[in-house]
Amino acid sequence: MGWKTITDLHPNGVKVRDALLDAGVDTEIVETEESSPTAVRAAEQLGIAVGQIANSLVFSADGSPVLILASGAHKVDTELIATFLGAQAVHRPDADFVREHTGQPIGGVAPLGHPAPIRTIVDEALAQYDAVWAAGGHPHYVFPTTFDELVRITGGTPLLEGGEEFTNCCRGLERPFVVHEVTDAVEDNHVSVRKQFAHLYLRGHRCDLVPIGCDEQYRG
Repeated sequence: MGWKTITDLHPNGVKVRDALLDAGVDTEIVETEESSPTAVRAAEQLGIAVGQIANSLVFSADGSPVLILASGAHKVDTELIATFLGAQAVHRPDADFVREHTGQPIGGVAPLGHPAPIRTIVDEALAQYDAVWAAGGHPHYVFPTTFDELVRITGGTPLLEGGEEFTNCCRGLERPFVVHEVTDAVEDNHVSVRKQFAHLYLRGHRCDLVPIGCDEQYRG
């Protein structure tokens, strides 16, 4: 494994550790032996799937910070996030903006331990893993946690961030929509299959389950 136990935590790591303890989380922040500029590299060092990396990505939504905890296997869809937040524009800010609102550098932003709480969205794709790994306030610090725990300690909102097939198909909808949850259907014409469904929120009203692929009746 490409990580080791830390004997002397960086001050940022201390803040994250204390915030975790205050939240009732008993876990260990460890140090990767090399920097992890990508989720792929981080996963290689930890010996896990890239999807188990919970990337902490700070965005600016109309000037306000938003923290997206995204699976390392996904790319954040800023249009979906803007729709979800009701924002005019969502974009990646510069390093000064990130440090101002988190007290931490890009590449080491933790889910918590910030000067003030930040609105957080948690990628539901992380829920498929028994354990996921998040940054610990320093580019070399990470700690194991779970999807449910991330939602709890951040007060975050779960969102299916990586459903590219779904969002691309439904992008033509004229009315705002938000993917709310995913469920499984296991029988189709007596054949055992796995299909994903998602609830749409149109103008704040919950609609029926819509299968990925979007029947023409659901297009704008």
